[in-house]
Amino acid sequence: MRLKIVRTPTQLQVDGIRLDGFHPGSAYEFGTTLAILFLAEGWAIPTDPSVPSLPMAAAELEAGMLQAENLFRAS
Repeated sequence: MRLKIVRTPTQLQVDGIRLDGFHPGSAYEFGTTLAILFLAEGWAIPTDPSVPSLPMAAAELEAGMLQAENLFRAS
């Protein structure tokens, strides 16, 4: 099910699934159980299937959540 995030989730994770990577204004493809949670909590609304959705990795990059690590070569 494709949903558009309208509010940042109030939980950081549920049943081991991180929720801090979902950002308001973005659309994502959800499985049934997670979709029910987001709809019940008012964090998301159904959206038109023609609206492009973001894969999680792209959403994290969009939000600047990923930071490059400093890598050092051992001598």
